[in-house]
Amino acid sequence: MKKTVVILMVLYYLSTFLCSAQSHKLFGMTQRGGTNGIGTIFKINEDSSGFQVVYSFDSLTGYSPLGTFIQATNGKLYGVTEYGGLYNNGVLFSFDPVTYSYINLHNFNYDSIDGYYPWAGVIQASNGRLYGTCIAGGTYGFGIIFSYDISLNNYSILHNFNTPTGSDPSYSGRLFQGINGKLYGMTEFGGITSEGEIFSFDITNNTYDTLFNFNSFNNNGYNPIGGIIQANNGKLYGMTSIGGQANRGTLFSYDLSATSFTDLYYFGYQNITSSHSWSTLLQASDGLLYGNNGDGQIYGVLFSFNPDSNILTARHFYDGNNGRSPINNSLIQGSGGMIYGMTHIGGNTNSGVIFSFDPVTNIYSVMHHFDGINGKKPEGDLVEVSFTTSIDEKVNENKQSSINISPNPASAILNIHHSTCTSQETLLITDLLGTEVYKETLTGIDNTISISTWSAGIYFYEVRGEKESIRGKFVVQK
Repeated sequence: MKKTVVILMVLYYLSTFLCSAQSHKLFGMTQRGGTNGIGTIFKINEDSSGFQVVYSFDSLTGYSPLGTFIQATNGKLYGVTEYGGLYNNGVLFSFDPVTYSYINLHNFNYDSIDGYYPWAGVIQASNGRLYGTCIAGGTYGFGIIFSYDISLNNYSILHNFNTPTGSDPSYSGRLFQGINGKLYGMTEFGGITSEGEIFSFDITNNTYDTLFNFNSFNNNGYNPIGGIIQANNGKLYGMTSIGGQANRGTLFSYDLSATSFTDLYYFGYQNITSSHSWSTLLQASDGLLYGNNGDGQIYGVLFSFNPDSNILTARHFYDGNNGRSPINNSLIQGSGGMIYGMTHIGGNTNSGVIFSFDPVTNIYSVMHHFDGINGKKPEGDLVEVSFTTSIDEKVNENKQSSINISPNPASAILNIHHSTCTSQETLLITDLLGTEVYKETLTGIDNTISISTWSAGIYFYEVRGEKESIRGKFVVQK
């Protein structure tokens, strides 16, 4: 008996190892489109298949999402909306990528010292809390830095922006946690020159420090709208929306150790005909910085920047058909090395696109054209979510989620819930050796079969329809 149990355990773990694999999906948001026309959450496979709208926003719980879209350590996705909620000033929300459950966590309020319009989104810091900014509200009316404890569901205002020390953190208020644990960000306005600043925020004692005041003197860049990052060399990198030799913005660095600021590249002046960066840079695995440049009047360009040589290279020019105006849309790098992003407009119906870019081959590919119904005007970042799946599952995510087997493991009976069952579907069950042990036509959404006489072990099920099959597995214990 013990020998049999050991063999079954070995076979179970071997089967689990051999039959499971990691799949990666991209989740993102659009500001328009969907059931209510006011925004969606969608997912798509990294091979461009399986696009699906998984949530449509509504005015009661928040709409017109924008800013960062992140996956926290608890597996849930977190984001913000521009409008909607209890006070119609935006909300902070969570979204479960497995169950598609959406929860409004906090309603931003115009009529109190609470901040509102959290346009930049949130990040999760090393202490597990979410941090973000609002562009308005607070004690002085110029925005705030806030935190949200996802374990305690507790919202806190940590800093009130004021004109002398920076104001209106807009999209530039997208925070980044440095290697020293501090948060870094920028304001679009305020500071000594009222042209924005770079700041740090210590989450251990809630201390805010101004690091640099932007100024338009000597062709310097100013009024940053995108976020800031820390590269492998320890320096901060970002872009300004205007200023520079052509007054179309700059790419800059800030050396934390030397407290020195340097404009490294002038957009619209040094061979790149584009302007007004509204996004955040990405440092990819090849060490280069990648970014988007271009607004509503300029189609835009995807570029790379070498922080060692300070050389900027145009990698792809948007032409309208393959996307246009990547404003407020930053890039991410997937686990396979591909770079993914979105454009705000352009594509087949001028509603925006999802794209991939191979930094090795320099190949740009449109993955999906939004059509206004399935989404329009995508905002913010994509986020890569990993799933463990059976390698013999049908790659139809819409149908796979309709099957639920319980209990699993089972001993006496097996309940099969198939929410999209038709009269033309057959259930086939085989054992680990491939021997057929059960076959029956499903009679409805809920079916129960007796397995009391079945031997302990791993079994595989297949629901066969007219056009496709859905596969999975379960365990019988005795």
